Amino acid sequence: MPRVDYDSEAEHYHAGRGLPLDHFDGWHLAIEPYVTRIGGPVLDLGAGTGIWTRAFAAWFAIPIIAAEPSPGMRRLACEIGLPPNTSMLGGRAEAIPLQGASVGITWMSTVVHHLTDLNAGAAELARVTRPGGALLIRNSFPGRHDEIMLFSYFSAAKQVAETFPTVEHLTAVFTETGFERRDLFRVREPAPESLVAFREWTVSMRMSDSALSPLTDIEFAAGLAAIDADIARELPAWPLGLDLLVFARS
Repeated sequence: MPRVDYDSEAEHYHAGRGLPLDHFDGWHLAIEPYVTRIGGPVLDLGAGTGIWTRAFAAWFAIPIIAAEPSPGMRRLACEIGLPPNTSMLGGRAEAIPLQGASVGITWMSTVVHHLTDLNAGAAELARVTRPGGALLIRNSFPGRHDEIMLFSYFSAAKQVAETFPTVEHLTAVFTETGFERRDLFRVREPAPESLVAFREWTVSMRMSDSALSPLTDIEFAAGLAAIDADIARELPAWPLGLDLLVFARS
């Protein structure tokens, strides 16, 4: 799968993903029981421009460590500003710059399909997560894309997403390194204001979204035409449903 150039796309990425905090209320409710029980620090792995780092810092009074491989994303995160109880490091799943058993919870939001070596990443996560800790993966998984409006208009983007690691494959890999699968459930986010707003978002994310960026211009134009047809029919936008996959460190 072609990789997004996050150094050059950092601003576009943040503009498209940096939604108001209350947009993520469903995730707050889903995450809170794990944070309350396990505590921190929280590692926001693949933190990008710090969107989830800031959310965790607002929700929980615990240290948050953001690790991001892209210098451009890290630079923008620092320019925007990070809360006092957070830190930003250069690092990726396959080489996490932390001591062993130093993390209570690792959060990976739409990151797992970017790992170049899933086995090495799983081993590193097992190393830095203390016994009793947890790995929380927010993602779209093959066979579970039914509540993603983007894929209803861009079939080629859905085909890209079908190449992401499956729940079953992730379970097998992480189980080998000392994790145990605990939960898998759907979390929903509010719908865009309208299909017009959704179309504008899609255009802005053309080269920043990992499922959109590999599309040809013809495939992308076909998706926009399908959105335009539904705009003409005055159809509403609908909520986004992604999964939370939870592993516990034994």
